[in-house]
Amino acid sequence: MAQTPVAAAPLALGPEMCIVQAAEHHAHMMQALPALLADPRLDLSSVDEFDSSGVQLLVSLRASLAAQGQTLKLVEPSPVVCNALMVFGLLDQFPLADSAPAH
Repeated sequence: MAQTPVAAAPLALGPEMCIVQAAEHHAHMMQALPALLADPRLDLSSVDEFDSSGVQLLVSLRASLAAQGQTLKLVEPSPVVCNALMVFGLLDQFPLADSAPAH
């Protein structure tokens, strides 16, 4: 009996994405870049603190993935994330993903 492959979960970040955690999140995202190239979804549903450094991290990750032909997709971004991206005029540059893996 063949087993159905289990879909990989998107990379999840949070609950804080502020200047204090920026270096930690950047290192984590760069470590996860190979996995993100295969499945470019980022779960930001649990983020409850998000400042301009969080925006910079997303912009940087989006650029890194785009250079490799992938599009970063956000899974259930929290209202805090959506509000910050809207303030910076970037909300439409981060498409939403469903919970299924990207192909």
